[in-house]
Amino acid sequence: VGAPAVCTLDECLAGGDPAKTCELENQVCVDPSHDPTSTGDWMGICAVPQVGSALMRPAACSLDECNVMANAAACAAAGQMCVDPAPEAGAEDDWECRCMFGAAAATRGPATCELNECEDTCPTCAGTTCAVAEQACEDPTRDPQKTGDWMCVCPAGSPKAVAAAATCEVDECRDFSNFGAHT
Repeated sequence: VGAPAVCTLDECLAGGDPAKTCELENQVCVDPSHDPTSTGDWMGICAVPQVGSALMRPAACSLDECNVMANAAACAAAGQMCVDPAPEAGAEDDWECRCMFGAAAATRGPATCELNECEDTCPTCAGTTCAVAEQACEDPTRDPQKTGDWMCVCPAGSPKAVAAAATCEVDECRDFSNFGAHT
């Protein structure tokens, strides 16, 4: 009473194209400013759990299925990472659990992972330790949960050393590589 009216305009509620456009795409129409002089600022926003927004048009929605707690938890419980190779809308049920080392992956659940500490690269792997010592490398298990058990093996087959180069014995009487080298 006695004060000017406060006018507002919500382009999404005005019954025009924005609301219909978003509704046809199963999206939500949002007008961030209800100032009648602020028009053309409505947004199409994807419905949860999809993500995406666009100004004055429907959004290109995406759904990273690894943001779904149950999917991420299934991978994490197995010590693996969750990856959604195609997060765009319409490509559902393609999330994968991937092993931290190696290339193994499985769709919609944990993968069967192997870790060869003699060939793969990891914090506990042999790297070039055995090769530099001119020894063979053996990894008795391929279980990624059992690390640091790789061995360097002397050319004669023994001795062996776990997670280190072995100290090999040289028997000069049996080593014929220098035979005839004496003058």
